[in-house]
Amino acid sequence: MDYDLWRMYGFRQMQVIQVPFLSNPETQCAPYAAALLSRARREILQATLVIAGNEYMQPGEVIYIESANQLYYVESVSHNFSFGGSFTTNLSLKYG
Repeated sequence: MDYDLWRMYGFRQMQVIQVPFLSNPETQCAPYAAALLSRARREILQATLVIAGNEYMQPGEVIYIESANQLYYVESVSHNFSFGGSFTTNLSLKYG
């Protein structure tokens, strides 16, 4: 056990996942575990992005960030507008 990591990040009790319908470790459990890890990874990588005003952006769209070579899902969209001034769109993103 790595106690340094425990002190830095804290302890988290393991959760037991009951899946009585899965029996074969190679063909059923491994893909299910990979899907669970992919779903958990979605919660790790999040971002906010401010772009030039775009009234057509909406939640559920997919955004490609070229500098990071990653796809993100748009969670929420908000706009900032000042008359005679600037128009920006704020995107809240989750890893896809």
